[in-house]
Parts: sequence; structure tokens; C-alpha cells
Amino acid sequence: MAGFPTRISRATLGPKRKDFDEAVDETYYVSARFIEMLFHQVCGMNLLSSRCGGLIVSNALAAHEESWAPDGGAAPTFSHVATGHYRITYPATADDEAGNTVAIALTRARGFVQGAAARSVTATASGSQVDVYLFDAAGSTVDGDVWFEAF
Repeated sequence: MAGFPTRISRATLGPKRKDFDEAVDETYYVSARFIEMLFHQVCGMNLLSSRCGGLIVSNALAAHEESWAPDGGAAPTFSHVATGHYRITYPATADDEAGNTVAIALTRARGFVQGAAARSVTATASGSQVDVYLFDAAGSTVDGDVWFEAF
């Protein structure tokens, strides 16, 4: 099984766990029921948690965070493509916790306007690229500050 940041399903964690014997004292023994509950929760959260994000301020990438680089890493490539259009490109691959190469596969994104210049934001993601678009109240593209996240 490839490691994080690959999205995992319950099936990738192997067969359903079974207790070898009855738990005599759950202070010292974690039953299969609890392990299965944790597996389901982690796999569910895995689908909904963002893989990366960043803050764009004054047409520049001011901050960035990537789940595949929990200790920090190189900044992604940033470009101000046109008025109100920003593109963030991440590497195509990253190493997982075991040092294996895993593809970065972003599928969707969202943004949050920061400040008064823009009124709405649209964000898209595909592969290792995120595009963010800002609009004013009239629907015209406008430069502004925005926080984005990609999944």
C-alpha cells in the first residue's frame, strides 16, 4: 500500500480485524471493535482533509503548507497568470513516510477571500496544479488576497 498523501480506503488497510480472545481488561488490550472504528474514522477523514494550502497576499504566495511535507518543504511554483488568476503548481510526486515515491493527485480546491478587494473566489485542482480566480461584486476578475486549500 502506498503511503500518505495517497487517499486510503478501508479496504487498503487489510481484512477486518478479529479478536484472538475475549478482552479481559480493555485497559491493556484494544479490541478489534475499536481498531475497526478507528480505521473507518481515519479513512473517512482522509477523504475530507485538504492536502495542501496557502495564502496569496499582494499577488505573491505568502505562506504554504503541504501534508506530504509536515516538517516544511520547498515552496510550490507560483504564478500570477492574469488579473484575478493565480496558479500554484506542486511537484508531480512526493515521498511518503517510508520514502516511497507517491503521485500528488489533487482533485478539487476551494478558496476563502481575505480582505475587501474581492467578493468571491473559485478554485480548481487537477493533478498537481491549483488555479484560483477572484471576482469583484460585478463579477469581473480582480486581484486580491485569498487562502486556498486543495484536496
